[in-house]
Amino acid sequence: MTIEAQIREMVASLVRDEVRRALSQMSPDDRPLPPVREDYLTTKQAAKLLALSVPTLEHMRQEGRGPAFTKAGRRVLYPRSAVDAWLAEREVRR
Repeated sequence: MTIEAQIREMVASLVRDEVRRALSQMSPDDRPLPPVREDYLTTKQAAKLLALSVPTLEHMRQEGRGPAFTKAGRRVLYPRSAVDAWLAEREVRR
């Protein structure tokens, strides 16, 4: 094995070990989740779109006052159409 290949393998091993260590120290809620389909929004994305904080949107969801949502395991997802409809329902005309 060439020196270049040895260095490449050593770096790959170090990176692998560091990623495993970092993931083992994360709580399940902090771990990265795979991306969702474009027609669904995560809580963070929906909150940003609605100009709300994440805790406010979560509180509204718990009280049944926010946009419709669905759960996929532990993940809360907002259909984009439901967020748009919820926002349209609150339109004020004077």
